[in-house]
Amino acid sequence: MSPQHRSPGGDSEESLRSQVAFLRAVIDLNPSFVFVKDWDGRFILANKAVADHYGTTVEELEGKTDADFNSNAEEVAHFRRADQEVIRAGLTKLIPEEPVTNRRTGAQQWFQTVKIPVSLPGYDRPLVLGISTDISALHNLEQQVRLAQKLEAVGTLASGIAHDFNNLLAALKATAELVLHDLPDGASAETDLRAMLDLIERATSLTRQLLAFGRKQVLGARVVDMAALVNETTAMLRRVIGEDIRLAVSQSGAALTVSADPGQIEQVLMNLCLNARDAMPDGGDLTIMCDRFVVDDRFCEAHPWARPGDYVRLTVSDTGSGMDEETKARIFEPFFTTKQLGRGTGLGLAVVYGIVKQHGGLIHVYSEPGHGTTFKVYFPYVAASPERRAAPAEPELKGGSERLLVAEDDESLRAVATRLLRRLGYDVVAVGNGSQALRVLEEEGDRIDLAILDVIMPELPGVSVFEVARRCHPGLRFLFTSGYPPGTGRFRSLEGAKVNFLSKPYGIRELATAVRQALDAH
Repeated sequence: MSPQHRSPGGDSEESLRSQVAFLRAVIDLNPSFVFVKDWDGRFILANKAVADHYGTTVEELEGKTDADFNSNAEEVAHFRRADQEVIRAGLTKLIPEEPVTNRRTGAQQWFQTVKIPVSLPGYDRPLVLGISTDISALHNLEQQVRLAQKLEAVGTLASGIAHDFNNLLAALKATAELVLHDLPDGASAETDLRAMLDLIERATSLTRQLLAFGRKQVLGARVVDMAALVNETTAMLRRVIGEDIRLAVSQSGAALTVSADPGQIEQVLMNLCLNARDAMPDGGDLTIMCDRFVVDDRFCEAHPWARPGDYVRLTVSDTGSGMDEETKARIFEPFFTTKQLGRGTGLGLAVVYGIVKQHGGLIHVYSEPGHGTTFKVYFPYVAASPERRAAPAEPELKGGSERLLVAEDDESLRAVATRLLRRLGYDVVAVGNGSQALRVLEEEGDRIDLAILDVIMPELPGVSVFEVARRCHPGLRFLFTSGYPPGTGRFRSLEGAKVNFLSKPYGIRELATAVRQALDAH
């Protein structure tokens, strides 16, 4: 065997030193922590990774304990107990996830550790061999998957609540608008009715949050300039965050266009800033920054939550109380809040998470207790000019004489919709479920000009009624109503079909306009 291929070893002292040096090089090249400790926790052997973690050398570690380099007494005690348990039992132990504080950054890392009892000549008691591998990236990814699954489950529940709530709001809104429409000018009840409608609008906003959280809210997406949107929103923010909070806005000169629903982006910014305000009860600094950021593969390797792409990044930073790791792990959970009773619903950040994900974006938070919080939100960049939309004019109340079928399972909403449509001159047949609707269409479908169907109904959903009725009555027009916007899974069978849609909660003008448009469509 040639000298350069000779394995370390042999009987000579030089060969023994060569073997020791070879083994030392092997364990020092290992990025995992490799160590041997005695019963009292003293290091008998440690590799360079352990020494680097403690900010010292291998030579300095030998004969010392974790307590000589680690000021976290609880963490040191945990290591000691685990080591002694392995030595006492004489059995190998796998610790799947073990938190360890990084000495240089103070951040928490996660390790998978194998501890093995070993007996060596010259030592009265067994020792423990440990090999710890950093699994922080895997741990963080698993946490994100668990959070996504939890949010998906609660999102489905929240969307169901929003659907039922929208039925009630639609009945309340339409009734209030009907009464308001019939009032003579200057009536004293007008002020109360308008206040009621304002409250209904606030409740409607809450259902939109629930739908956004569950990602069941369809986006009114258009190309918007994020910088302009931030400027418009901050004008309102200055009025609500308080005079004791200093607000600074910074934007890069790069193009900052995204395809987004402007209302939902405003909601993201508003929720993040109000959260920051609540974290600074005695005042502080709130900074909003908007810039372009390219996420490449290298960035993704260091940040497992990221996804490659060209983004417009929205950063919201505060100098508030900050959060510990336990709180940070739960902030996107619905109804989780650290605020006092009555100070918050715990929906704000869950809604932010739902909106960002629905836009195909990313969100990340960095925070430490006493050192403030920074949220970074990434929206996919689009190379296009911003679109501007004119405010729609208030529609007239137009009626007709056609025969309409109204299928709505909510009794209150069915009653007020029927009342309005009859007042507008229509001939209305009203039923409470899908089976009844199908029976009416079977008996007199040729006389029905428009079927107004709630998408979700007992016995037979509106979509199923549509599938049967359009085969028997190809000329029949349809108008669907639902608290779930189109584009969600419940509307899958309607894809490609020419149908009209009215979102709940609707008022009398929205209903009248939608019915007329459906009847007049060619």
